[in-house]
Amino acid sequence: MFMYCNFCHAPKDRGIRLGGKFLCQECEKILTHLTAANPVYSFIVKRFRNFLFKYQ
Repeated sequence: MFMYCNFCHAPKDRGIRLGGKFLCQECEKILTHLTAANPVYSFIVKRFRNFLFKYQ
């Protein structure tokens, strides 16, 4: 069964639920391996905050 990832907005069949939202396996991997030295770190952190707190 495909679900839409609330982070990347793509249809995926594997992932986890966080606070009633779906996070696909690919996005989970990006988030868990991200370091502050990564050039896109601040962008990903802002996007993850929106993922967690949007519509609450």
